[in-house]
Amino acid sequence: MAAVVAPAHVNSVVALGEGAPQDAEPAQQEQALPPPRGVTVLKRGWLHKLSYRGKGWKKRYVEVTDDCELRYGRLREGGSAGEMDLKGIISLDDCDSNEVPNLRVDGHEGRFLHTFQVSSTRSCSVKHSQWWIFRDYYFAAVDSDELSSWLEVIQHIRLTAEVEFIDAPDPFSPPSGGLLGGSFSFIDRGDFVPLSRQLLISTHSNMAQATRKLAEGVQTIIRTLTEGPPPAPHGKGGRPGGSVWMLGSRYDVGPESPRGGSYGGASAVQRAFRMDLQSRLWFTYRVGFKPIAPSRLTSDTGWGCMLRSGQMMVAQALLHHYLRRDWRLCRDRPPPRKYVEVLRWFADEPEAIFGIHRVAQAGMLCDRQVGQWFGPDTVCRVLRSLWHNAYTDSSAGPCQTAGYLLAEDRCIYRDRAEEAASTRPAYPGQGTRMAGARQPCSWRSLVVMVPMRLGVGSRIFADYIPKLVQYLRFPQSLGFVGGRPRHSYYFVAVRGHNAYYLDPHVSQPYQPLARNISIASFHSASADKMPLSSIDPSLALGFYCDDKTDFDDLCRRIANVAVGDSSPILTVADKAPDYLMDDGMDDEIEAMEEDGC
Repeated sequence: MAAVVAPAHVNSVVALGEGAPQDAEPAQQEQALPPPRGVTVLKRGWLHKLSYRGKGWKKRYVEVTDDCELRYGRLREGGSAGEMDLKGIISLDDCDSNEVPNLRVDGHEGRFLHTFQVSSTRSCSVKHSQWWIFRDYYFAAVDSDELSSWLEVIQHIRLTAEVEFIDAPDPFSPPSGGLLGGSFSFIDRGDFVPLSRQLLISTHSNMAQATRKLAEGVQTIIRTLTEGPPPAPHGKGGRPGGSVWMLGSRYDVGPESPRGGSYGGASAVQRAFRMDLQSRLWFTYRVGFKPIAPSRLTSDTGWGCMLRSGQMMVAQALLHHYLRRDWRLCRDRPPPRKYVEVLRWFADEPEAIFGIHRVAQAGMLCDRQVGQWFGPDTVCRVLRSLWHNAYTDSSAGPCQTAGYLLAEDRCIYRDRAEEAASTRPAYPGQGTRMAGARQPCSWRSLVVMVPMRLGVGSRIFADYIPKLVQYLRFPQSLGFVGGRPRHSYYFVAVRGHNAYYLDPHVSQPYQPLARNISIASFHSASADKMPLSSIDPSLALGFYCDDKTDFDDLCRRIANVAVGDSSPILTVADKAPDYLMDDGMDDEIEAMEEDGC
């Protein structure tokens, strides 16, 4: 029988010898654990679990529940009967499980002969506040009968989940228990310390970031001395108000900054703000991915910040679309299946539909060579074209369920919005090419991108700042991309005259989305801030409308802001002028993909 080797991080391999399993808990000694509220435990008992680095086995109490989860931990000593310290949760609705007849682990020869593997796309370590995708877990049972019973219940619950998923009438409707399913909880910063420690940031990147912040601080001081203090649209004396608005959600954090202060004394609202922030996808410079054809570049450090900022805004739109705005990345729950799918669409791989390779290559159609910096208008056009061509062999991508509108002239034209929301590219099926014709459909969700320039020179006109703040308060807001010349950020929140942003200027190693992947490097533990008066006037606003009613509400809010304003930032009109013609980028990108670029 062929030997099966433990994960690659097991130091050395020694053949298993004969012998009885040790420290195995008899099935008849199982203790009754109270199931989570509203959840039925299908099987529970003692197993041994191989540690992540493959150095040893740990005795764990395991239970499989009818909500397609495998939970493991250890029983508390001295507590009431049935209490368990939860160590981790494995999602079973899309896992693979099978027996591993000859698992060899150094130093444990002959100890466990009846082992099985669970390969899950989504899991989490509650103890270490880590989320994993495509991780392999190994468990050992006391005998072959016990092993078979565990595999049987795992495979049964997975089959049940597949049937329920296929028969679901509306996958986007909220469950009866609420969008968060009762699992929402606030997170203290201490829970995210292991997450922040995982971020691999080079010394060079830290020095560059510190130098940039120093230069921005000096420039702000010079402007204050020569031109006076920056405008304060809210609050008194130029001080920011007590509320922070993040992607249309309001947090009354009080007089203290939501980023600073003592975390031990942070309020529930401040913790909720940080939890919201830490749930946003964060894309940064990466080093060591495959070369971007036709160049030989294997890193986007120094030139890809606008591409990464655009990726973050589109990724946020997709999280809105599939998981809804109030979804949170909870430390005690594995990430949802759609989260993993969205993350893979932005992988640093040539075949990823929104990956850095395709974004950089599509920029060539806008006279931007691979390695050149993009502007907000260019990245919006490129992402629109990639959206319309977002197909893979196994998935039709987001363009089948949501439209993408590029609003030009700082005006949202209703006829163009209706066209984007009510037509979609034809998709003939798996393994065939996308048809050029567009098919009519009912009004879908709509992503609206509005590139604009709010002034001349290197700063926004002061009169535009309070108007910009109002747009960021809209419930449809996706924030905006922009920042400083040649330094782009993704702005997700505003408080007074300060804007909070996710910074892509951090060089991290290329991380293939293969197996045993921690998603910590795709989420930022904090945000930086910048005065709105210091932002470059070239930027791009983003909005997400869930349906036609939501789009009509967006238009109404834009019209209300523009009432009595001789120079509004945004306007709404019924019909687009004739000079706004289709630029034909979609067809060119499709031809470029045919040529294998």
